[in-house]
Amino acid sequence: MDFSAFVLRVLLVSHLCGLKLMYNFILLSYMMIPLSTLYRTSCFFPRLPSGHNCEFLPCEASNPCENGAVCVEELDQDHFPLGFRCRCRRGFDGPRCEINVNECSSSPCLHGFCYDGKKLPICACTCGPGWTGVDCACASGPCQNGGSCVDLIDKFACFCPDGYTGKTCEIDIDVCVEAAHNITLCFNGGTCVDGKGSNFTCR
Repeated sequence: MDFSAFVLRVLLVSHLCGLKLMYNFILLSYMMIPLSTLYRTSCFFPRLPSGHNCEFLPCEASNPCENGAVCVEELDQDHFPLGFRCRCRRGFDGPRCEINVNECSSSPCLHGFCYDGKKLPICACTCGPGWTGVDCACASGPCQNGGSCVDLIDKFACFCPDGYTGKTCEIDIDVCVEAAHNITLCFNGGTCVDGKGSNFTCR
């Protein structure tokens, strides 16, 4: 068997029952894997958690992941550890989830102040005066004539009631002119007179 790593003989002293045990390890970067199967020696870690072959399990020995991340051990087909990876919570990044991602770096708040939580992954917008919505895209009451403001990504839209149109529902539609193309609103020779919004009268 060809090993690219070097063999390191380590004398570990066990205080359990006064035994002194010799261990043979292969040192692979930061992982220690025993050669017990080659030398037919027995292994025992008195303090550190270990596998049945005394393999070093990084997630059990000391959780290397930070900020509440989940440590996942990566094993080969013989169940010897190859290393680990950290599954980060939202708002954190890096090999050990040690980096707090600045969720405010993209300037998500259009008309307000973005707050990025350092301990908790929170990105919240505190809107300036006169602005509302998740990302402060809606001015307070931007839609006129009873229109409803919808907060979209980087913009807003107004859903206008019948009889109004325009970006902020500012245009009163002449329902008599609009209706003349499709239907007749007044019968028996009556004349349509436009009112406010969708209202009209016949004379």
